[in-house]
Amino acid sequence: DKEDLENLGFDKEFIPDCYNDDELKEGYVLCINEEDSILIHIENDLLKIVRQHMYDENSGNWDADLIFKGTIKNKSELKKLLTQLGIS
Repeated sequence: DKEDLENLGFDKEFIPDCYNDDELKEGYVLCINEEDSILIHIENDLLKIVRQHMYDENSGNWDADLIFKGTIKNKSELKKLLTQLGIS
């Protein structure tokens, strides 16, 4: 749930939905370094995890890859998934 994401270091923010015309939605961000972030959206109990890369000045967009879309049952399952995705 949302509290679990915050306990794992994610910050609640309005972030672009990279796969929906960059529409701003409530989500969670975890900054990996100056160039990479992990974005999480929760919609209808479906979790989307996106790795967002450095801003491309030529296109005016961030490079983003959907790395997970599905249902997570609890915090320990989420922690395991984040580890499997190389996010810790």
